[in-house]
Amino acid sequence: MIQVWLRAGLCFCLGSFVCTASAEPLREERASARPRVGFTLHWDFINNPEDADRLLTFVFDQGVEILNVVPPPHIWEDPRSLATLGHIFDRTQERGVAVLLNRIDGSWFASDPAARNNWLYTNVLTAPGRLPSGHATPGFFLATVGKPDYEAWLREETAFYAEHFSGRENLLAFGVGLFNEPFVSQRGSLLCFDAHANSYEIGQYTPFAREVYRHYLERVTAGSLEQLNRRYRARFSSFAEVPLPRNEHDPAFGDAELAYWDFAAAVNAWVVAQLDACRALWKSKAHRAVPFMLQFNGAIAEKFALGRPAFAALDIFDWMSRADVLGLSLYTDCGYRDWGHASDKATVGFLGLAALLGKPTYVLESGSECRGVVLQPKELSFIARTTQPLAPRSMIYEFTKTSYAETFRTHTG
Repeated sequence: MIQVWLRAGLCFCLGSFVCTASAEPLREERASARPRVGFTLHWDFINNPEDADRLLTFVFDQGVEILNVVPPPHIWEDPRSLATLGHIFDRTQERGVAVLLNRIDGSWFASDPAARNNWLYTNVLTAPGRLPSGHATPGFFLATVGKPDYEAWLREETAFYAEHFSGRENLLAFGVGLFNEPFVSQRGSLLCFDAHANSYEIGQYTPFAREVYRHYLERVTAGSLEQLNRRYRARFSSFAEVPLPRNEHDPAFGDAELAYWDFAAAVNAWVVAQLDACRALWKSKAHRAVPFMLQFNGAIAEKFALGRPAFAALDIFDWMSRADVLGLSLYTDCGYRDWGHASDKATVGFLGLAALLGKPTYVLESGSECRGVVLQPKELSFIARTTQPLAPRSMIYEFTKTSYAETFRTHTG
């Protein structure tokens, strides 16, 4: 039954594209203009190496041409997972199937599936973010911005995969953590809806982010407290005294609009610093020229539209120019009146910049949800039609299994 379900979903998702297996040699440039057809293989779909083999056999039978693989963090500490990832590369290479590595937030294997845990969300991203009101964000939005051990983790993973997997001939691109859905994922958690304010807000009112903001102010004022007070029409006695601006009307600042813009700009500068550092690290250690990837989610347009004007300081177009290739997650959901179509279309419009920059785009994840995974042919057809202007290199469907990590002890990924 699941084979029928997924085969139908894949074919509908591609619209007029043909759903057939291919044993042709792997090539980055294909004779056909259509994207590679694929699935997501997230570590949370599998409990052991045998599961991975069964899932690989299944997707091969469906004619998979590309896999979006999401391994666990610190895979070098989990020998079975490390061996399994190598096996995945071996089997896909044999079949001419391409691989994308991203997110790096799966859960380690364990003999008891209920005892599995996620290294990243157990050891690094362990606390929720904070809204301007002081309330904690929902559990799937975490404190990320400016957190030193998170910055260190991004570099650890980047260096490891560059050194150990960039030489794999069928690896097409790599992305990690923050750079995969920076606004809507727990790995990024930049903008969170606040029902009290009826607006999206920066969800990073944490001590870490306050340090990011303070360092930003010290740079733009050349460390001059006089310049700072003149800039904000304020009377702060030290940089450490400056609070995080809650909005454009925060009474702590004479010019709250500028202060709030500066906070958003400080967050933007932090993202850019992480992106540039990890991309440079990847380039310096990679054994071959594998692109470093930045992935957006279709919901970001809604966050900007229902957020604050200063979100323009989060310069996603500059981010795009710094990455080698761009990724896109495009979902529809019945929780929206229009199933999220308007935001998806707008986000695809944003990514039109990729063509102007000469950067390929990959649809890394897609599907439909309505209080759970659903197969809605018209929704999958919408996804395929909407992404066509991007001429994506891949069309990847996420829900290779209907159950998703429901028994894991520590899993917020």
